[in-house]
Amino acid sequence: MNSYVVNRYNVPTPGATSQLLTFPADGSAGVLQFAAHQDRTKVIYLSVTGAGVFMTIDGSTPAVNNHHKLYAGNNYYFNSELIRVAKFKNDNTASATGLIYASELTN
Repeated sequence: MNSYVVNRYNVPTPGATSQLLTFPADGSAGVLQFAAHQDRTKVIYLSVTGAGVFMTIDGSTPAVNNHHKLYAGNNYYFNSELIRVAKFKNDNTASATGLIYASELTN
């Protein structure tokens, strides 16, 4: 059994501040990334609201034909290293502003 399943009850990382990325429907935000997080952070908890957003984790720019989609109304847990390299962009079909709220967690 992997350690994430065993230790799935994460707690907020002491001293960490949550971050927010905002993606207007007109695409004016371009490609965004989260600022650095605490060294103790193991997991990033994301909440997506308003509109979905595109995400890449391989260094490429998110685009209609190159992305993972994070859907509005969903919450996601990701390894902190994955979020460190992730790039985000609005869904080109969005008619609302997309928001990603990120909180840092540790075991």
